[in-house]
Amino acid sequence: MRFAALLVCALAAALVVAASDAPAVKHVSLKRHMNAAVAHSLGMPRIPTRRFHSPHGDVVIHDYLGVQFYGPIALGNPPQEFQVIYDTGSSNLWIPADNCSLSCLLKKRYQPSQSSTYHPDGREFKIMYGSGPVSGHLISDAVTIAGFSAPQSFAGITDASGLGLAYALSKWDGICGMAWPSISVDGVEPPMFSIAKANPGFANKFAFYLPKDSDDEGDLVLGGYDPAHVDGELVRVDLSTKTYWTVDMARVTVAEREVSGAVTAIVDSGTSMMTVPKAIHPTIMAMLNAKAVANGQYSVECSSVPSLPHIALTIGGKDWILTGADYIIGDMKSTCIVGIMGLDLPGPIGPAFILGDVFMKKVYTVFDADDASLSFAYAK
Repeated sequence: MRFAALLVCALAAALVVAASDAPAVKHVSLKRHMNAAVAHSLGMPRIPTRRFHSPHGDVVIHDYLGVQFYGPIALGNPPQEFQVIYDTGSSNLWIPADNCSLSCLLKKRYQPSQSSTYHPDGREFKIMYGSGPVSGHLISDAVTIAGFSAPQSFAGITDASGLGLAYALSKWDGICGMAWPSISVDGVEPPMFSIAKANPGFANKFAFYLPKDSDDEGDLVLGGYDPAHVDGELVRVDLSTKTYWTVDMARVTVAEREVSGAVTAIVDSGTSMMTVPKAIHPTIMAMLNAKAVANGQYSVECSSVPSLPHIALTIGGKDWILTGADYIIGDMKSTCIVGIMGLDLPGPIGPAFILGDVFMKKVYTVFDADDASLSFAYAK
């Protein structure tokens, strides 16, 4: 799990410097495997569905080390396919350039000479993550996600060494940011906003369903959400800022004891764990009887997982309950890592909680840019 922790710190908790009446809906299907040694395959069947007004594309995708989901994206004409992390915690799309350094040795690289719609931009690009910078230059070309296409500016990365081994040995090539334009480096429009402009009738919303078990499939729905994954009614909450996907969280309790009052919550698909301000992290770990292991991680005895206290996050007037099985990462036999890390986010966004995959596996989340809101329901 040490390597997984590096991945979480380097990318998951990333901070950026700097025509029918019915809306079209497409799927990107996600499959999770806790064992990174399992060989992965990619299939792209086109199948009809009775749940939506248009066909959807399902792509079976394996995740990396059980902590990062990635899926296909196509750039250029004819399309060049890459694997990217769909990250609601950042706003830029980047892919290794054809002249990327050794840090991209094992990655697929964008080839501008092979695309008839490539246009150079000339501007330099640099984005800072927790472990270091990623840099390159901006490019303009067509982007296609689940059948939706648009002209798009994105970064061709020439140096990703700042991400270290966490990136070099991963199975994905780049990151597709899905947050708001206000935090985009160089003012580049995020892909979802470009797609909304280029496709009349497309609703600028999307929803993640993340699988709870290693053999289940999940999906990313573009242009709407899947009611089949909603248990009960969706609870709509206004965004507190149009930067990250942020909402106001009224309080947080562990075993019905309040550990945090009102605080900002960031819902981030690029973060595997849940992060909390460092000031309260030791208190929470003590309440779980968790022991420090390495790199800011804590573990518990696997036999104690069924009796671990519930964590309640109050958002939109509702308590969203996480049980021990929800916030523990591992095989539940020999490895039981607490999926909660201490992290202080700088102002003006911090102090804040990051609600990553630990939360999103339990709570189906709809991200709606048109309505500037998030909607939540327990996932089924």
